[in-house]
Amino acid sequence: MCGRIDFTVISHNRVNGNNRILLSEGVNQLVDDFALLAVGNKTLTGGEFRKALKLRSANFDVRLSDNTFVFTVRGYGHGVGMSQEGADYLAKQGWNYAQILANYYYGTTLVSGETYPETIKYNGTAYKTRDYLAGVLEGEMGSSFHKEALKAQAVAAYTFAKYYGYSLTTDSNAYKPNPSQVCYDAVDEVMKAGLYITHGGQTALTPSHSIRSGL
Repeated sequence: MCGRIDFTVISHNRVNGNNRILLSEGVNQLVDDFALLAVGNKTLTGGEFRKALKLRSANFDVRLSDNTFVFTVRGYGHGVGMSQEGADYLAKQGWNYAQILANYYYGTTLVSGETYPETIKYNGTAYKTRDYLAGVLEGEMGSSFHKEALKAQAVAAYTFAKYYGYSLTTDSNAYKPNPSQVCYDAVDEVMKAGLYITHGGQTALTPSHSIRSGL
């Protein structure tokens, strides 16, 4: 691979326009499905680049360090359900978690008063529900996301776990141990209200992903 990558970045909300960014030593550059990457004489979208390198998502950072490209990948790019980047954008525009959930899970009902189980299984290991949900937020989003987006993800993650009988695997979602306090704070608010999502009176299927076309 060449010693430099040129990026033409198109933001996911299609507002910021085109910005050409030369990857420099030690500097992270966010990439998503809408980024155009010039690699040598090839021009690829973030999604095409993800497939070529078999990355699990097109939402990633790339950094040049000692002539080595280092990738930090977020979420799973299946393109179904709530867009995590889209949720973060909407939250920064003033949307709350309930509005974000209604936008992505159309026709569903946000229910309160749920008594959450003490544990949720992930890869066969039982985690305290609070720890599991915060770990999902850390693994899928991270502490840099807006709190309302994190709360929306917490509701979606709990509902997803409930739908599958509180037993999930790495094929279901990402999980990162030792989550930040920001993630715990979002989970605490959701758990206090006992929130989850239904559709037609039944627990809804609520997948999420890193990014999709549009909001």
